[in-house]
Amino acid sequence: MDDSTGRHAVQNRLLAIVQLMRLPAVFTAFADVFAGFALRNGTVEFNGVFARLLVISGCLYTAGMVFNDVFDRREDARHRPGRPIPSGRVGLPAATLIGVLLIAAALGCAASLGRPTIELASALTAAVLLYDGWGKRTPLGPVVMGSCRALDVLVGASVAVASTGSAPPMDLRAPFAPPIVHAAVAMGVYVAGLTWFARREATGSTPRSLLAAAVVANLGIAGLLGFLLTTRPSNLSLLVVLLIVIALSINRRIAPALANPRPAAIQAAVGTMIQSIVMLHATVVLAATQSVAAAAATAALLVPALLLRRVVPIT
Repeated sequence: MDDSTGRHAVQNRLLAIVQLMRLPAVFTAFADVFAGFALRNGTVEFNGVFARLLVISGCLYTAGMVFNDVFDRREDARHRPGRPIPSGRVGLPAATLIGVLLIAAALGCAASLGRPTIELASALTAAVLLYDGWGKRTPLGPVVMGSCRALDVLVGASVAVASTGSAPPMDLRAPFAPPIVHAAVAMGVYVAGLTWFARREATGSTPRSLLAAAVVANLGIAGLLGFLLTTRPSNLSLLVVLLIVIALSINRRIAPALANPRPAAIQAAVGTMIQSIVMLHATVVLAATQSVAAAAATAALLVPALLLRRVVPIT
């Protein structure tokens, strides 16, 4: 085997691992941390604590994607044979080891940040494995997945850092202050609706099921509107307009799937709904920090997600 052949084999193996981890979607998990951290601290501060929170969120999200394929390998062999495990590009033992190492890295970082973080990260790990191993095959699947997203936001809010400037506009030092929980639960409801909408994206679904899922997702957005109206940040009018624009863009993709529930239309809507998580969180960050720069940094997470999506499927 010459050097070029060896490099090509390594590149193909790395691409398969990236596909196994659904790397484009991990940036939505990072957005959870941006929102939670901003809500707790009134700022987005790129420091060692923030970096470790991102590691926790990213590792647990990608571990969930890995174990999703581990548990689904037989079904994928029938319906998605091109995925890394059924295609043989990543072996089952290797995939399992990757998932275990990702969880270990996440919990190790969580332990370094104190009791609230390790407790929340442990709860998130349990919820992820519960969804992958059992929940997604039951009617409770969307609820379990929604709880994963809510817990991820709370992981981001689990650490308070010392303020380096004047008092932030929304400084919620209590770990689980009602506005933080309100925003986390609203995002969890949105993701529950998204998960329900995506349940049969590969084979198609019924208009009634998709409509019910869309209603739940929109209830999550309404919950975020309620968060804004309750906390009443100084830029409330701008935030409400932004939230309405995001909701319209999501429902513009949902409508064709409701009219013709074929896999391609459902998958297009699901992709938009997943990416919109970043923009919903950017709105929360803007409310919590009153900082356009912090909100822009959150929204910028879409850039690597969209670039990676060109070569790696997001679902």
